Amino acid sequence: MNEFLERISVYRIFNYLLPGILYYYFCSTILWISIEQIWENSLIVTGVVVYFIWMIISRIWSLLIQPAIDYFLKKSSYDDFIEAERKDKKLWELSTEKNIYRTMIALFLCVFITNLIYEIVNYNNICDYNWYVYIFCLLWSTLFLFSYKKQNWFINRRISKAKKDKKQK
Repeated sequence: MNEFLERISVYRIFNYLLPGILYYYFCSTILWISIEQIWENSLIVTGVVVYFIWMIISRIWSLLIQPAIDYFLKKSSYDDFIEAERKDKKLWELSTEKNIYRTMIALFLCVFITNLIYEIVNYNNICDYNWYVYIFCLLWSTLFLFSYKKQNWFINRRISKAKKDKKQK
């Protein structure tokens, strides 16, 4: 078990496990299954459920949110990124942080949507019930969206610098 845990990188923890755990934690107040029920059953079952939740969050991001955000952000080509990364090892770290921000945006938007769907299905008045959840999710999504944009800007600057340095040589 220790060997397995040592192989899990920080990237995988922040982008695979943490979003699933946080999603389940945030939504446990609006879902019919409590956190205690799933933790008591089995650590393996919990891990599979959390990983599956992350997969859904990740697909929502890549299919729905990413195209909308990329429309507004300047993004360097993948080939330019790979070439620049050979010279600038910091690019991998910056890209990892950007991916964490991306995952957090998707996480909070999914919590928002889950809460909205739950209230519609249960015929609750959306304005009266859990309005703070909507504000919380929108504020955190906005924070991570601006962080994502800023990180994208840093990455593009470093890639442009690497391309410029290549042309000068």
